[in-house]
Amino acid sequence: MTEFQTELKRWQQILFQCGGDLYKTEDFTIDGEKIRFLTDWLTHLQATVQQPNGFVLPFGHKLNPIFHQLSAVATQGERWYVQASRLMPLSHGVRTVLYLTSQITFLLSVYVNDTYGFEHEFVYE
Repeated sequence: MTEFQTELKRWQQILFQCGGDLYKTEDFTIDGEKIRFLTDWLTHLQATVQQPNGFVLPFGHKLNPIFHQLSAVATQGERWYVQASRLMPLSHGVRTVLYLTSQITFLLSVYVNDTYGFEHEFVYE
């Protein structure tokens, strides 16, 4: 397994743990170590990927629509989290993971296009 695949698998496990934390009001599993992993990964991707100046459409590599959908779900999940947190105690780690996920998925869509030689499609630049 490559380092990239290992990072994807770890990210997946953190997302599964977020789902579990949403059903709890204490003893949350999302901790600083998991947040640091995602923050460090995001920083690494930002340094690795040349970020476009516009909004990238989900074209190019076949993974891009999946990354865009995950980004939209994470962004909506973050909004729902804010609303729900007004009613009950929730893990702050979940909100952070959702935010980082929306950022990471954008960079991953650029990364796969660059890695596999696809052109980016822009709404605007």
